[in-house]
Amino acid sequence: MPICLKSLSDNSGAESGSNKLWSMTYPLSTFLERMRLLSAMLGMEIDVNHTPGSQNILADDLSRWDQIGPQPH
Repeated sequence: MPICLKSLSDNSGAESGSNKLWSMTYPLSTFLERMRLLSAMLGMEIDVNHTPGSQNILADDLSRWDQIGPQPH
């Protein structure tokens, strides 16, 4: 049974690498190589779509959290 993993990203470089599953930049290339192997073994497809950074409130709050105050969301 085919599986499609859908995801959103506000980083166009990560989005492009994830959709192509190829990059020449280390360590991203190592991660994408493992994703290629996993997706081939499991028969899954990865679909990453772009979301503007201004709409990605949850990710921005988590990445800017100082780990001292209350956890966002």
